[in-house]
Amino acid sequence: MIDKVLESYGRKLDSTKIRKAVGEVYEIDLKDVSDKREGKVTRAYPEEIMRGIRQSLHKEPSEETDHYIMTLTKLTAMDLYLNSIDTPMTPVKIRQMINHIFGINLEGISTLDEIRVSLYSKGQWITQGDTHLVVVSTGQGM
Repeated sequence: MIDKVLESYGRKLDSTKIRKAVGEVYEIDLKDVSDKREGKVTRAYPEEIMRGIRQSLHKEPSEETDHYIMTLTKLTAMDLYLNSIDTPMTPVKIRQMINHIFGINLEGISTLDEIRVSLYSKGQWITQGDTHLVVVSTGQGM
């Protein structure tokens, strides 16, 4: 479903369109996740993403630059990464980027609803259903 929505927005996707698609399909507010600084906290994003953000910032790799990047909001990191990309991203690459930056595995979430598992994470319901058998709740930073 997310692939169809993303493809309907055209070839060059910006963060606004990506956030809208995730909101439409999964009812997940990426801005809210970013504003609350939710999601997995790591030392650095995967190198491909760090390289793209550094490129957008016109910075060379350094410990100081990488530390600065990790203080940015997740939306800012996504915007900077997207600015560094010249070719349109596939829906698969977009889902991977969201997982790497926000810690939200959209493919995994899709399977949770199928197996009737409700998930509260990133400060909001990710999946929830009256007929779900299991409820999982994660804490901040997970």
